[in-house]
Amino acid sequence: MLYTFFQKNKILVFIITILVITGFFFILLPLTNPDNKYTDPFNGETTYNPKDRTPEKYNQPYVATFLGFDELTNRGVSFGIVQSLKTKLSSSYIDKERFTEVSIDTRSIEHSVGEVDTYTFISKINRKHIFNTKLSLENDTIKELSFSGDGASKIHTTTP
Repeated sequence: MLYTFFQKNKILVFIITILVITGFFFILLPLTNPDNKYTDPFNGETTYNPKDRTPEKYNQPYVATFLGFDELTNRGVSFGIVQSLKTKLSSSYIDKERFTEVSIDTRSIEHSVGEVDTYTFISKINRKHIFNTKLSLENDTIKELSFSGDGASKIHTTTP
């Protein structure tokens, strides 16, 4: 009986099969598309870049993405200093390549208090260059920003 139904309704069975396969395709495609998000291994922050959305940095080609910088504010660095630091890093280069993404390993942040407040942490530049970073603050201004490690001599920063 079922066999005769399929024999008489081949077109209907074919159309239903195509609809079911297409439905699964459209349901599973967004779940398996890794191109729209990135989770930074240093601090667990996730950035999204959906295909149908205008990028957050639209018409701002020289603004870098900063991950983990909120933790500096949580550890006592003022919002203004963090913004100045971001401005300085947005105009920085490593081996003639502009900084497009700067990530801080939030677990590595250490703070020493004295005449000069010093924060040390591990940073990753453009997802490939890892450095020990030192940020020294005096009177709520950046006194020193330095990088150490392999290739650190290739970093060029400008003043904000």
